Order: sequence, then C-alpha cells, then structure tokens
Amino acid sequence: MHLKNAMKNPAISLIIILSGLILYPAYPVHSQDIVVVRITPPAMNQLSVADLWQIELTSMSRVPYDIYMIGTVELEGSGLILEARSANFPISPGVSRLTGREVQPVRLSYVTSRYRDAVMRTGNFPAGNYTLCATAFEVQSGRELGRDCIFHSVQPFSPPQLIAPVTDVTVRQPYPVFTWTPLAPMPPDAFVRYRIKIVKMHRAQTPESALQMNLSWFESPSVMLTTLPYPAKARAFEEGNYAWFVEAIDSRTGNMLARSDVGVFQWKPLLFISDPGLIVAITPHGIPADLFEALMRPCLGNPEIPVQKETIELMIE
Repeated sequence: MHLKNAMKNPAISLIIILSGLILYPAYPVHSQDIVVVRITPPAMNQLSVADLWQIELTSMSRVPYDIYMIGTVELEGSGLILEARSANFPISPGVSRLTGREVQPVRLSYVTSRYRDAVMRTGNFPAGNYTLCATAFEVQSGRELGRDCIFHSVQPFSPPQLIAPVTDVTVRQPYPVFTWTPLAPMPPDAFVRYRIKIVKMHRAQTPESALQMNLSWFESPSVMLTTLPYPAKARAFEEGNYAWFVEAIDSRTGNMLARSDVGVFQWKPLLFISDPGLIVAITPHGIPADLFEALMRPCLGNPEIPVQKETIELMIE
C-alpha cells in the first residue's frame, strides 16, 4: 500500500503516528546522551576534592530533572581511593555550570585514611596519576543520565629554596633582605604568591618546634616576588636566633603548593668597641662617613673622643 493511500485511512494514520512516537522519543534512547557531562581539567600538578565538581552539564531534554552527581577518584596502581556523592539539585534544559554550591552537602567516602589525611593536611591529593569520573543520576529513578572521565597527573613541585639570609649566618642589618627561589615548575595557569613566616627561637628550642609553638615575629601572607626587604615598619629584630620558612600558595584556591626547608639566622645589633680614648663603630655598608658621625656623635657622650669609622659587609661578623 502506498503511503499516500494509507494516510487516507484514519486507523492506519494513527498507527503510523504512534509508531513515530515510539521510534523518535522526546530524548535519546541511551541514558548517557540525556545529560552531557564535561569535567574541567584541574590546574597543573594539583588535584583537590573541589575539582570533582568543576563540571559543565548540558541537558538534552526538554524538561528539567532532579539529579545528583557521583564523583570518583582512582589512582594508578591503587584503584578507587575516593567516592563522593553530591546533594540532589535541579538541572534545566540547556547548558549549566556547577559552582560547587549546588552540590553541597557532599558525602565523601575514602577507601583508606591515608589519602583522607593527606588531603585534609595539604588540601591536595599526593603525587600520582589519577582518573577522575563524574556521573549524573536521576533522583527519581536512579538511572544514569551522563558520565565523563579524564586523566590527570599530579607531580611534586620543587619547593622554594631559601637563599638569604644564609643558614647559621649572623645578620646585623636592621632591615635584611630575604630571598628565595621560585616554585618549580611554575603552573602556567596559576597565580602563585608566597607566604613568609619568621619566629624568634627560645633557648634550647629547635627551629621546627619554634615555628609550631611560638608566635610569629613577622609574617607576610601575600608576597608576589621572591624577594622581601624587611619592612621598616615591622617589629624590630632583637638579639637572638630566628627561624623562618616560605610557602608557595595558589592564590585562586588558597591551597599550599609547597613549603621550603626551615632556615635559621642569628641577629645582633651594631657593635661598639670602646678603648681608652677611642671608639670603633661597625657601620652599615654604604652610609656616608659624615652622616654616620652625625648620627653617632650624640651617643658617644664625650665629644672629645675621636670616632674611627670602619665600613664592613654586615653579613660578616
């Protein structure tokens, strides 16, 4: 029977129309085509739990859905190490991007406490090769609506190396310059800042215990360069031993990327050596002799005593 003749018969026309509805539903037959899931790759050499929810969702349906997400992290050589389930949330037709707020509260299930402790301590997963997967499920039926997986490698950063003051050196400048090497490799899409912390050590303290237990003598959380002249308005150094370190911080997330070893230096004030009829002063390098004498003369007490000025490099005791 030709299609033109068949359409003249109402009963046959109804059958054809119903057949079309069966063959061409409102959404694709395969559930994975209902919601297209796209994971945004994390920053270079970084991986946090929040990265599981950096997702773009494209709903191919004409009607909204209530969905939830399951995110998994697998480590090469170890298998599944984390499964995370989001809260239920609605998704409308078209493209939407998760911000992390929609998925809260999130239920985390770590396979072992080793990885949980590492993530809680540093904010990042340890070095390794990972597979991240994100799957969307319909709340009402529990059926899978869409899924995406990506491979991501986390390699350890080379932490900042302290350059100056040199460890165990005696510093005499009132405003020494602190320098260190940059983080390496530098993430191409990251905004890295540095945090420097200095504490004064008490007698018999180790540098590590001083950094953990003592209040900061000086701290700057947002140093953009790898050099910091000690600010003139900061708390003046007192004679004693000091411990310090530098952390590289991701400005976007606030996560610590790497921390330097602990440096130690001794600070002493300018030396005044008094002999009968003579005062020898060790002065900062570069101060003009006449300015130095003008500054020192009121401190000498006896204006008849000659001042012998010796200019030295302050890093040398």
